[in-house]
Amino acid sequence: MKEILFDIYFNKSSLNTNDEIRNLIKTNDTRNNLALFTLEQKKGRGRMNREWISNKGDLICSFLINQKISTKEIGKVNIWFSQIILNLIKTKIPNQNFKIKWPNDIYFDEKKLAGILIETNIIENKIQNIIIGLGLNFISTPRYLNYKTMCISKFSKNIKPLNFFISLVLEMNKSLTNFKKILSKFTCLDIKDNFKNFGEVIKIKINNKVVEGIFSDLNDSGELILKVGNKYRVINYGEII
Repeated sequence: MKEILFDIYFNKSSLNTNDEIRNLIKTNDTRNNLALFTLEQKKGRGRMNREWISNKGDLICSFLINQKISTKEIGKVNIWFSQIILNLIKTKIPNQNFKIKWPNDIYFDEKKLAGILIETNIIENKIQNIIIGLGLNFISTPRYLNYKTMCISKFSKNIKPLNFFISLVLEMNKSLTNFKKILSKFTCLDIKDNFKNFGEVIKIKINNKVVEGIFSDLNDSGELILKVGNKYRVINYGEII
């Protein structure tokens, strides 16, 4: 077996796993990658500072990828991690319509299954490390949100959060042995069909503005190419609504 490139931590309870990863960096002065699994998260955080709702029995975890990369490559990391999650879910629950909702949510049909939060430490236009938080609904289907939700237990009660986490660490471990090479040769050419709404008319909220067009492509930086009329617009930040 190849060397495990992660220091792995297990918590009974966490306030927020991404913040705990930051604390581990400060207290351990480690150059290793970190993986943190918690049974319960009390103050989950999603993109755009939204609350992430979870319960005991859901998968809540975070990772530190201790790699220095260009700020231009963060979109690649986003797609890289989303693709690993999607493939792992499809392996454990085959023949179901799981998709990535750009930039980094996992959906089943019109229902959200997982959310990913990527945070970085940037010094002089260089990303020093990457913190990736994952919330995957195993038992929870939060209500009263502006989207519908789904959970793993609707498909199988035999898949456990801890086992999924270990499988995820192993899959990431494989990629990290050649991480820089993977990023340098990264292409979205063969994975476009894994994205929800690909080829369809979509609306994207960018800050406080809404832009409508056709989700026509993804470039190799993980940016969405939106066809608006006869013109193409590159979208590197936003939310499909």
